[in-house]
Amino acid sequence: MLRPPRMMMLEDALKKRLEGYVYSEDYFFVRYGFLGEKEFVETFPIMSHHIELFNVVLKYYGTSFEVDRLVITGETIYAFDIKNHSGQYCVDGETWTKNQKNIKSPTTQFDVLEKGMRQIIGSTDIPHRLVCKMIFINKTFTINKNIHGLVTYYEIHPMMQRIRNELPSGKYEHRIKNYFVNLSVPNTLNKQRPQFDIKQLNGGVTCLKCEGKIDMERGNSPTICPSCGSKLKKR
Repeated sequence: MLRPPRMMMLEDALKKRLEGYVYSEDYFFVRYGFLGEKEFVETFPIMSHHIELFNVVLKYYGTSFEVDRLVITGETIYAFDIKNHSGQYCVDGETWTKNQKNIKSPTTQFDVLEKGMRQIIGSTDIPHRLVCKMIFINKTFTINKNIHGLVTYYEIHPMMQRIRNELPSGKYEHRIKNYFVNLSVPNTLNKQRPQFDIKQLNGGVTCLKCEGKIDMERGNSPTICPSCGSKLKKR
């Protein structure tokens, strides 16, 4: 299951409970990427008999890289690097531009991922085919030339349809899954912890919709938020 990064969840909680809290710059970077991953997973699900992992951080020869979505079928291992870029991009050699401004080329990160995955798979006896792709999930993204491994929004559906038609995963594929889980290392950015004084946090239970105070001392019946009238279960 895809879950919000811990660092993002912590800052969201601080924003609700600490007056004047300001999100870090990293928060917006992480959140934007997460929303792209969420869009890809929810819009293009896999078959229930296939396997998927999320945000798998791997290392090879001291270089770390993250696979945003790893799909394992009975035939293939798919490693997806998900991008949430929007707008029109032009590529000239190694230079990417948007609105006449140079940006960091996403292909650098993808090249590390693809090389790392091929190194890892090549060091095992896993017989599966390996496919690495950069998924640009935002519908508004366009680019002026074909880039190795790049898949735009309107190219995702036929690719996912081919994946759904592949052989189901079995016991061997579950061992492959466990291999990647055991190989994965913690994401240092997601473990980042903001500085705050816990004594300054607003206590109590708050409504999920309006963040108003909730009285939890009224038996087991559903709770009514006094601020917005929402009917909520204690859970």
